[in-house]
Amino acid sequence: MSNNRELSEFADYLTVDDTTKNVGIGTTLKISAGGIFVANTEVIRPDGTWGGPNSGLVGAQGAQGAVGAQGDAGTDGAQGAVGAQGAVGAQGDVGAQGAVGAQGSQGAQGFQGRQGAVGAQGAQGATGAQGSAGAQGNQGRQGATGAQGATGAQGASGAQGATGPVGGSNTQILFNDGGSTGGDAGLTFNKTTNKFGLGDQHRLGTGTFTTAQRDALTGVSNGEMIYNTTTDQLEVYSPGGWIVGAAIPFVATGGTVDTTSRTGYNVHTFTSPGTFTVSSGSKDVEYLVVGGGAGGGGYTNFVGYGWGGGAGGYRTSTTSVNSSPGSYTVTVGGGGAGSPNGNSPGSNGSASVFGPITSQGGGGGGSSGNAGQNGGSGGGGQPTAGFGNRVAGTTTPVPSQGYDGGPTTGGGAGGAGSGPGFNLAGGPGLPSSINGTNVTRAAGGRSAPGGPPGLQSPQPDNSGNGGGGGGYPGSGPNRAGANGGSGIVIIAYPTA
Repeated sequence: MSNNRELSEFADYLTVDDTTKNVGIGTTLKISAGGIFVANTEVIRPDGTWGGPNSGLVGAQGAQGAVGAQGDAGTDGAQGAVGAQGAVGAQGDVGAQGAVGAQGSQGAQGFQGRQGAVGAQGAQGATGAQGSAGAQGNQGRQGATGAQGATGAQGASGAQGATGPVGGSNTQILFNDGGSTGGDAGLTFNKTTNKFGLGDQHRLGTGTFTTAQRDALTGVSNGEMIYNTTTDQLEVYSPGGWIVGAAIPFVATGGTVDTTSRTGYNVHTFTSPGTFTVSSGSKDVEYLVVGGGAGGGGYTNFVGYGWGGGAGGYRTSTTSVNSSPGSYTVTVGGGGAGSPNGNSPGSNGSASVFGPITSQGGGGGGSSGNAGQNGGSGGGGQPTAGFGNRVAGTTTPVPSQGYDGGPTTGGGAGGAGSGPGFNLAGGPGLPSSINGTNVTRAAGGRSAPGGPPGLQSPQPDNSGNGGGGGGYPGSGPNRAGANGGSGIVIIAYPTA
């Protein structure tokens, strides 16, 4: 019952003999007025309820061991060393804890009659063996799928809506015009005649290639057309290769243009600075570029003579020009001034230029003790004459265009035609018929001896001639050298 405690709670106080069923009572257990006391604690009340501690009865506590004796205190000395602290006495042994009484077997239920013991449950019989499963029958074959019924005929499509209007009129080639289809009256195709039409103010563009790019093309078919920027020509591919389909006309301006003086040629003459401009096509052109002639040396007080000035550089040949870059600068060199007296040489001429072609001005003629100057052709002089084929007034060499000046007394200046003269006229110039008329230019200036004062007359413009030296025997105190003639640039090409 819930109000009873098992006898094991009283193992130290009660004993039960299982054979005789006698109960032994310990010396500290007593029964008074229906309750059971252990020492002075009523552990079972008269009503059968537990009055002892919840944790059960605790055995008697063993006696506490004796406390060890305390060591003697040190004697007080005169502020001397503190005496050693006495040893702490050993702590007495803790008394052995009383043994917990063995838990007694559970006795029969008190006060209320004891409940009889429940009989033991019989063992469950063994499960019989399961019979073996019968074999599964064969699965029947699936029946054949029936044929699919024929698909019904598709219904007729609805009529297509009307097509919206298309830009452009009949025969016009249509193109995307700002997102809409458009046409142009000048861009047509006639399918009956297979003719493509291009109207007024309409242009046909072709791909541009250099000759190297054209030659690198593959899979070219006969009739294909390109524009060759190397030759400035429209070319068409044929069984024999690329041929000129439509030559681009050569158009050039600049200078004074003469179309009649030389049959079959256009001649551009520049007597002042300008630009030779090619606006279309390309062409190999002839050119004559003559630099300005130098001034002659002067004369002073019967002590020396003036030498002739050198001729301007003379260059003539052919070169190719085309519309790219198209513009070719032209400069016409001025003639050098003659020296006013024997104290200085004549002035150098200036260079003439046509694109990459430059002809230097002539070297000034020497006077008295002044040497001739370097230039396209050198000026005459003493003790030394000037060298030709130099930038005027310097030692910088340039392509061949003249000769050295005369080196001795009376020597003339160099000219374009041959070596220096001596004691007479300077070197001769060269003739050219580039403009249809045979004209000699770039002659060296004559030295003073051997002729009258008229030798000191200025040379013609655009001749490139060097001026003559000043003075001759008995001519007076001072005599100036003559001025050199200015240069010229002439360009000519066939019209066909």
